[in-house]
Amino acid sequence: MLTTARVAATVLAFGLAMPCLAQDGAPDPNAPMADPLGALAGQMPATNASGFNDTQKDAASVAKGQAAFDAMVKAFRDAPWVTDTFSYTVKTPMGEQNDSFDLVVGPEGTMQIKNEQMGIYAVDGKLNMVVPSNEKKYLSQPIDGSVAKTLSGMGLELPMPHVKLRDTSVPPISAMKLMVLVEPKIAGFRSSDAGNEILFTDERGDVLVVTDAKTNLPSAMKLVFTPEGAPPGFTMGIDFAMAPKSAESGTVSFNPGERKAVTSMGELETLVGTGDAAPAFSLKDFDGTSVELASLKGRVVVIDFWATWCGPCRKGLPLIEKVAQWAGEKKFPVTVLGINTWEEQGPQDPQEAVLAKVKDFWAKQAFTFPSLRDVNGEYIKQYGFNGIPATVVIGTDGVVAKIHSGFAPTLDADLQKEIEALLAKK
Repeated sequence: MLTTARVAATVLAFGLAMPCLAQDGAPDPNAPMADPLGALAGQMPATNASGFNDTQKDAASVAKGQAAFDAMVKAFRDAPWVTDTFSYTVKTPMGEQNDSFDLVVGPEGTMQIKNEQMGIYAVDGKLNMVVPSNEKKYLSQPIDGSVAKTLSGMGLELPMPHVKLRDTSVPPISAMKLMVLVEPKIAGFRSSDAGNEILFTDERGDVLVVTDAKTNLPSAMKLVFTPEGAPPGFTMGIDFAMAPKSAESGTVSFNPGERKAVTSMGELETLVGTGDAAPAFSLKDFDGTSVELASLKGRVVVIDFWATWCGPCRKGLPLIEKVAQWAGEKKFPVTVLGINTWEEQGPQDPQEAVLAKVKDFWAKQAFTFPSLRDVNGEYIKQYGFNGIPATVVIGTDGVVAKIHSGFAPTLDADLQKEIEALLAKK
């Protein structure tokens, strides 16, 4: 996943992993766990609302909170330009993760957000994105209505509220979702030495926003929530720090250099894209037999990268199985292959033990299509994938025709259409 979505990735990955902490025998992903919190109990942040008394959450305080929020929105929108350094710390019982971004937000359609791992530039009617890890490509899409709407259409929700707060086409309260909350509502207000404190709550958690009493601009936010799929009582926290400043003027420019424009996040995330020759491989199956991509030329090849610990992979593999059975029934020249990669292995674990675990998982699922092993992750590295599952469709000419990143419930139907389209070209 790209760094721009790092917070969301952390949240979602943990939420998906919660039902899958037990590995032996590939348990039902939806099965409840006994004592799910265990040693983690007592190490998780309390909700922001728990620090507010009844008076600070009554109707009068909610009205004050609404007035303070309206003043914050007005301060953002009245500023000709806004500059800021925005940082966050994700807090979980397993540790912390930090990152920061430099922002410049001008009139609608003008924006720059960047750090060492990425850059997003909205200028001249286009939204452009670069990642230093990919020197060959940059993402470019026309701005559709507004920057916030275009980002959302790309499936890219950012942790900073600045863009939505300045966008008059979206409800200001949507900026308080912070990629996690669903329908936040103002639920409290209080004044402190730090400034005005506005409490937002919804079914997933709550967020506390601190605004400067003089400028009405925010200086900090604290989000506490329960990730989707986590057991009751489990919470995570994200602390945000910012210091937005109003400026009379500013500038945003973008130079892609030698990079080639692509139109989807999937293409940007990978080193190999549609239209590129698929990297060659010679990998062994679970019985030690080598399989080479070159031997499959003239056939459509579908490869799916997976691991036993990966919840979304386990949801997607049955859909790959449906495609394999469908292609076999149609007697199409199609080869479907799983590729087991990034498998968990301790420093003292022998390869034989890891292989035994993987074979046991595969056998219990009763999949009919074969899987190969990318033991050291060298093959997936050639594609540049930063997450799994990832599914690649390779045409009869050995050229990548389609890449699917992540789980999608329509994956089997999508793959069938793509395979039929490729075979129709023969």
